[in-house]
Amino acid sequence: MTQFAVLGAALAVEVVAWLLGRGVLLAEGALLGTAARLRKAAAVLLHGFALFLLVGPLFLGLGSGGQAPEGLQWLPSVEEGRAAAKTQDKPLLVDASADWCHSCQRLKKETFTDPKVAQALRDFVLVDLDMDLPQNEKYYEELGIVGLPWIGLHSPQGALNPALTLNDYEPPEAFLARLAKASGKGGAVATEREPGLTDWLREQGFLLTLLLVFAAGMAASLTPCTYPAYFLIFAFLSMGGSGSGGSGRGRSFVLSLIVVAGTVLTYVALGIAAALGGGAVGTVFANPLVMGFIALVFLTLALASARVFSFADFSGFRTFISKRQRAGFPWAFIFGTVMGVIVAPCVGPLLVAILTLIASGQDVLQGGLLMLSFALGMGVLFLLLGASGGMIRRFLRPGKFSEAVSVVFGIFFVAAGLFYLKGIVPWAGFFGLLGLK
Repeated sequence: MTQFAVLGAALAVEVVAWLLGRGVLLAEGALLGTAARLRKAAAVLLHGFALFLLVGPLFLGLGSGGQAPEGLQWLPSVEEGRAAAKTQDKPLLVDASADWCHSCQRLKKETFTDPKVAQALRDFVLVDLDMDLPQNEKYYEELGIVGLPWIGLHSPQGALNPALTLNDYEPPEAFLARLAKASGKGGAVATEREPGLTDWLREQGFLLTLLLVFAAGMAASLTPCTYPAYFLIFAFLSMGGSGSGGSGRGRSFVLSLIVVAGTVLTYVALGIAAALGGGAVGTVFANPLVMGFIALVFLTLALASARVFSFADFSGFRTFISKRQRAGFPWAFIFGTVMGVIVAPCVGPLLVAILTLIASGQDVLQGGLLMLSFALGMGVLFLLLGASGGMIRRFLRPGKFSEAVSVVFGIFFVAAGLFYLKGIVPWAGFFGLLGLK
């Protein structure tokens, strides 16, 4: 029934968007008056909102049962949890998660809802930290959180047991054994950290680790969270980045190389920051201001892609471009650094393990090289897009079809922008009104 409510809301928004966009949605923006442009902008935004209503819950981890088990009391702060653990003489479990973290939602859906796990959790004081909330950013540094998911098990006196800290998805049986050790029902608690992905990487040797991290980058580039970046790169190569520096497949490939170089710079900087700052690196990309900036970029590009306006309409911008971007290459590099920032919040277990390895070793050179390898792995698909860029540009000749493609990209950009507002807009509460949790 909840799916029908969401579908009905999306359909209602689509009807309004269609009525507003009649006669103007596929018209060239330069030929429209102010009122018609505003109608086109509203139509594109509403079409994008309807798309977000349909796919947003999937990317936000909603509607999949990813909620804390019913009947268990979850406290909102570590301070409350420590006080309750001491008063009740119970061990403390702190679950740091976020809506965009797939492994976090999988833990809630598959592990926490297991009847045996739910029963075992009753022997703990439970704290649920939503790391998208500004007030919880302090816990990145306080608890040493490098990435999500992060589940810390503490003694009743509040001391964290590093050997039992969980940084990835774990099935119910293994998680039960972890809880048993923390509660003292599973024999002696290990005094050393249990081997994990980070430890395994450390044992492989640095050269092999570089190759594995490169492969991890390629795998990460296939995750759904990175798809908005490909839409941006596709738009840049097919409709943007065109200047007087040649044309065709060769130039598009060179542009994509420069985009990858910009992305590499972002990730190398991230690796160095992890080596120098440890767990504090996670606070940057969880910051609502950063997420809000990314959302603003997408929403602006949505209207520009749909040709509601053109950056060239602004004389100052046109003069700036004509003097500094005739070949487009400097802006390809800047575009690449922006891509790195946009994709960075999509931190998955693989990248978390790499950052943990860097933070524990605190070696700036190794940290930079590891993230260089990861970024190059992620850049493989970018280069493939670049190799086909000339073909894309020939395919998108001016006309109705080209206008339609531009509008479609604009709609996708709106949906992506709304997704990145998750650190500011309480989407979980919004979809909760529609019965989706």
